[in-house]
Amino acid sequence: MREDIFDILKACQKLGLVTGVITNGYLLPKYYRQLVAHLDFLIVSIDIPSQEHDRLRGVEGIFHNAIEGLKLVKAENPRLKIFLNSVVSKLNYPHVEGLTHLAESLETSITFESVNTGQPEFARNGGAGVVDFRLPGEKEKQLFRRIRLLKAKHSCINNSTSYLKLFESGKVNYRCHAPKISIRVEPNGDVTNCLDRRDPIGNVYQDKLGSIIRGRKMRWLQQAAERCCRCVDSGTIESSLFWDFNPEAMLSAFRLFWR
Repeated sequence: MREDIFDILKACQKLGLVTGVITNGYLLPKYYRQLVAHLDFLIVSIDIPSQEHDRLRGVEGIFHNAIEGLKLVKAENPRLKIFLNSVVSKLNYPHVEGLTHLAESLETSITFESVNTGQPEFARNGGAGVVDFRLPGEKEKQLFRRIRLLKAKHSCINNSTSYLKLFESGKVNYRCHAPKISIRVEPNGDVTNCLDRRDPIGNVYQDKLGSIIRGRKMRWLQQAAERCCRCVDSGTIESSLFWDFNPEAMLSAFRLFWR
């Protein structure tokens, strides 16, 4: 982990920004004190609620470190918002009940989401292509029905019922408002164009961020994205439902941060 990340988090908090980190948890036991000092929330990715998670991630000890790190964080700052996140796929879908029980045992909450598909976002060794880990339609419908029924009995599940029902219906249709809500800046300064990653919206090292956000290309992206519903991650869909004033999704989001 780069040490300057702590300076960035500290600067964000000084500006009054809500600060959070999404991590696989491997380095949490080493850096938890520095992180906790400058965080409003922490999200830890867990795919399987056992050491089998190590095999799936290809890193020995990652499950143990993530769980121990979470416990250290909670002891250091019991008031910090901590969420688990699990991307359900062909590799781990039988474990949703176990993941729910893990979240309860850790006295935290959990978000489930499906797998985004499409071209790789980053170059891969040897030019490896895309491997489709998303569940086939009928299995995905059945899985998200299971999660919805689990949610009725386990308040630790963060997903809105509206999000879960989109997958249960088999028709994940929504109006995407993600480019109105957030931007993604790559390490080289490019502001990502999610509809065509080969054509960035601008570059923060070459232009002022304000001019990029208010520029013609960003306005085009914000309008064009409304006709796209390719992304299936919870962040994109839940925030878009919130933007469209979906009452149940809004209430779910408020509950998430009021806990």
